[in-house]
Amino acid sequence: MSKWKLPLDSTGLGKAEQKSVLLGTLFRIVGTPAVALIGLANTALIVRQTGEAVFGLVSLVTTFSLLLPFADLGIGAVVTTACSRSSYLSRDRLAVNTIRRAVRVLGMVAAGIVGLALVLMATNSWAMLLGSSSGSADRYAITAATILFALGIPAGIGIRILVGIDRNHIAVLLTMVNSLFTLASTCILYLLGVPPIWYAVSGAAGVLAGSLIASVVAFRASGLSVRTILEPPDEDHRRTKLLAGSLWIFVASVGLPLGLQSHRIILSHVSSPEELSKYALMAQVYAICWMVFSTAGVALWPVFVKRRADPKATMKLLLAAAGIFAIVAAMAGLGMAILGPWATGVLSGDKLVATHAIAVAFAALLVVQCLHLPAGVMLTTPREARFQSFCITGMAIISIVLGIWLGSRYGGVGVVIAATIAVLVAQLIPDVIWIPKLLRERTAVDWQHVPEQSDTVTTPVARGKTTMINRRTLSKPLAHGFFGRSIAQFGMLFLALVVGATGAFAVARERPAGVAATAQSSPARIAVIGDGWSSGVNGTTNWPSVFAEGNQYVIANVSRPYSGYVGGEGESGPFSAQLEQALAARPNLIVVFGGISDLGKSSSIISQAARDLFVRIGQRAPDAKLVVLGPMWHTPRPTEVAVRISKAVQAAADSVSVPFDELVYQRWLAGDGAVQPDEFNLTDAGQRTLAAHLAPLVTAPIEGKK
Repeated sequence: MSKWKLPLDSTGLGKAEQKSVLLGTLFRIVGTPAVALIGLANTALIVRQTGEAVFGLVSLVTTFSLLLPFADLGIGAVVTTACSRSSYLSRDRLAVNTIRRAVRVLGMVAAGIVGLALVLMATNSWAMLLGSSSGSADRYAITAATILFALGIPAGIGIRILVGIDRNHIAVLLTMVNSLFTLASTCILYLLGVPPIWYAVSGAAGVLAGSLIASVVAFRASGLSVRTILEPPDEDHRRTKLLAGSLWIFVASVGLPLGLQSHRIILSHVSSPEELSKYALMAQVYAICWMVFSTAGVALWPVFVKRRADPKATMKLLLAAAGIFAIVAAMAGLGMAILGPWATGVLSGDKLVATHAIAVAFAALLVVQCLHLPAGVMLTTPREARFQSFCITGMAIISIVLGIWLGSRYGGVGVVIAATIAVLVAQLIPDVIWIPKLLRERTAVDWQHVPEQSDTVTTPVARGKTTMINRRTLSKPLAHGFFGRSIAQFGMLFLALVVGATGAFAVARERPAGVAATAQSSPARIAVIGDGWSSGVNGTTNWPSVFAEGNQYVIANVSRPYSGYVGGEGESGPFSAQLEQALAARPNLIVVFGGISDLGKSSSIISQAARDLFVRIGQRAPDAKLVVLGPMWHTPRPTEVAVRISKAVQAAADSVSVPFDELVYQRWLAGDGAVQPDEFNLTDAGQRTLAAHLAPLVTAPIEGKK
């Protein structure tokens, strides 16, 4: 019979533990600048190839690994714990069978996600799910990224094994290699000249490649083989609850991304593309800092597991870790608050610069998360995981609901503040109140080490006393009726998460973002974005006002003379500068007309600016209809420049499936008296002619004819 005794000095770290914690953290600190530079290069390349509006969508898709870690079902954490308890992993049948069961279950999860992605592609439902679209290529690119992400779920088991066997430093090195694979994928996409949305694939491809390599290294380090892992669990273990405790970790893994990684989805529904893009950039700066702390925290996981038998030693280690984390996080947060805007400017080539306000908000979030981090990796028994799941559920609901409200008013700053408050109220404060009690209530089953060959172990339960425990009871419920209560409590928590998330996003759809659903009893509201051909120049009338005469429509004409899709410096500016004023009218229909003032601008720049505008309108006004009227010319035969501009705008409209009316060949204004002496701007007669011809094109969408 094999016995195991707790070391006399349970507060100190063994050599392997010290190596895992210190080297892992050191590698992360030393390697972070390299990872950051690689990330900067990768982000800069993507931003320059996608543009402002599409980058936000690409960023949203590439963070699927953060949004959907619950696909792991909490199983990875159970594998880490099982490996932490074993001195010789390859000879521990319980640990080996736990890994086998984990790989099989995660494989089924991956297959389910692949199937769901294919259904969304077949029904063209990605835009509805994400609240944003960049064009017809979305369905294929996002599906490809999701499939790669799904394959990475079972492949990620290798990292969990390495952490459990005190090889965290190796896990850190292999994880950092992911950034190289991601950059390589991005460069390949660049060389292939793919549409912008396809850059969403690079992140998932890089993670999958790194995970596969990590699994190979983990198997070699632990003495396992791929063949051994792929075998079914032994007959005498098939009915054992090998994955006990994963239920509550699953709840936690659902709540964490909903509370802390759903900000992009919230902003895509309640704020502007600019806010989403600025948030995404600042979040990358935050992620660099968080990686260092999370690396040290994960390395403490097996350290806490091995000290479960000594509550005093556990508490001492917890307080020391929390104090160190808090001090270092405060210093890192100060640097983030000062240098964050500069870093985002470097990332985007000064196209997008985050404010100091959002940098300070992320710094506060970093501090409260780091204060909680040691407790998060310490509370891993089934009983404690249940406690954590309740706290995380509360955090997620607070973060989402408060994030919807603050995000619609303060953009990216609002959602980060909401997350900070949620972590403080629902996680940090409960830690202080309940952790001492949880440690005192730990039982032998909670902490018992699993020997390699014996089915029973001798474990101390009180001073001078021992008891025999069958090793297979280690994965069973802690007390009579626990499993039944667990199912009921799990159902309640999961229902709370679903109701909270669904209700919050229902509120998001009712936001005051500038567009309301059409009311049957009120006249239709039309907003017109355009140039001098819509605003009138030199005191002339304009076609929108003429069109409104005698019609039951509310017209908001926000056009500006000499504006365009690209626009120029000064008062004219681009069409995008008119969007906020147009949305303030709460239109049912948005008309974008013109673009002829973009003479001298390249077709690619015009097309990119037009596409960005159409995407923004779709995001900010999902319930409004959009009609694009191409630019016109006033001679019987249009100039080549006018035709080129029209084709560029049409290409942009087609790429995002927006209705486009080509008007450049129309001869409505070819007669005398339609153009002013400057041979560019229209007279009153020309504006009235436009009103007569454009009226059917404008009213058709409202009347359901288009």
